[in-house]
Amino acid sequence: MAAMNGNLQIRQQITTTPVHRERARVAELDGSLIGLAMVGKPEDQDTETSLQLYLIYLLAEHHGCGAASRLLTELLGEQPASLWVFKDNPRAQGFYRKHGFEPDGSEKDLGEEENDASLRGVVELCMVRR
Repeated sequence: MAAMNGNLQIRQQITTTPVHRERARVAELDGSLIGLAMVGKPEDQDTETSLQLYLIYLLAEHHGCGAASRLLTELLGEQPASLWVFKDNPRAQGFYRKHGFEPDGSEKDLGEEENDASLRGVVELCMVRR
């Protein structure tokens, strides 16, 4: 686990897309950007939640320091939400399970979804927190 040395700040960012407004947060450590997260309305119309976690990224050297948990908590609190995660990323799936998300059984092949042969076989699974 990485040690958190310095002053971690979570700042609010708001971006607008043609489809919907999204909420974002950035994590800064001593003034340097180390991570970001974004939520918004779900892309899938048949989802059972009103929020989707679109992304949460943290620089690798800061994995395990608690910043990702703080970003997630700042954006979602304990609200129900859905997300898509790579099937071959057990570390991320474990992180989301720790925060109450469970697979709902839905999967998608990004190659088929994006009509891109270079992505065929890259599978995401849906996780939901109710």
